[in-house]
Amino acid sequence: MRILMIMTLALAAPVPASAGELENTAAGAEYRFVKCAKPAEPDMTVDPQLSGRKLRERQNAQVQAYNVYVDGVNEYVVCLAAEAKADLEAYYAAVSARLDAEQEAISERADALRPSRGGGLGKRKTGR
Repeated sequence: MRILMIMTLALAAPVPASAGELENTAAGAEYRFVKCAKPAEPDMTVDPQLSGRKLRERQNAQVQAYNVYVDGVNEYVVCLAAEAKADLEAYYAAVSARLDAEQEAISERADALRPSRGGGLGKRKTGR
């Protein structure tokens, strides 16, 4: 439950991402990848007037271009996953650290306000 809460807070927080960009919008948080480049799509059109050897050469070139494109798609997806993972880890670390600090601070304050057995405050500061 704590992880889910932290991840929810991390996604809604206005902190900068380590790789991508996170923006709070009226519709909610919007994340954009910035380090990964989409591969260029190959030209898959065929001139209807091509035939014979020229058509086969064009088709072979398209197959090669498509294979290069698929390799680029695979690299792009790996990049997206790495960028997202880096940001999630950074958000988790930042939110966890802040959560721990807030819990520690409020616990210390609660301890300071706890009544002592003598009826006063627990941990009094002395002015001496």
